[in-house]
Amino acid sequence: MKNYHSSSSHYIVEALLASGMILSIGIILAYTTDSTLYKIIVVSSTIVLVLLLLLYQFMRTFNIYFRDDKIHVDYLFLKRKIYIEYTELKQITYVWVPRSPASNRIVFCGLQKERSLRFLSVARSD
Repeated sequence: MKNYHSSSSHYIVEALLASGMILSIGIILAYTTDSTLYKIIVVSSTIVLVLLLLLYQFMRTFNIYFRDDKIHVDYLFLKRKIYIEYTELKQITYVWVPRSPASNRIVFCGLQKERSLRFLSVARSD
């Protein structure tokens, strides 16, 4: 049986684009005001928002490998790996929306609760 592989790393590009937009709005707001206190608040809140956005995306970025016996989820920035047995799967959903890449969503039983992962449709096979 072939091994299939997909990734959620495309979300990093979206996070970087959103960060750029937030930074540009923050810079424009900082330049249009005369109050030093307001400028400090705008710049610091913009930096905090960008850092939180990037941290959130880094925590969600993973590669997923479909092997013969189990599913292997490898988080790129967290150095964490999850192994999901096929018997733990509850749902696999194919999501297609016009003008966006097709993606999959799997729901599985994690540590005493249901967990879910969303990733691009399987793009490569080994």
